[in-house]
Amino acid sequence: MVNNEELLDCVLCLDETLSEAEEALEKKNYSTALHKIREAREVISEMRDDDEATDDRQEIDMHVANNLK
Repeated sequence: MVNNEELLDCVLCLDETLSEAEEALEKKNYSTALHKIREAREVISEMRDDDEATDDRQEIDMHVANNLK
């Protein structure tokens, strides 16, 4: 599971990236805006993958612990 500090860093990074996308849209620089939005989605996807991997590890640990009892 992601700790609070990592989560905060991620949110701040996403905020910065989305602000850059917003600026690019205001300047009608659509390719830059699209690139920044894709960067933000990639960060979200990585966080989701990390969280799911943690869930899987927790399930495996629980299964092993239950079998050892």
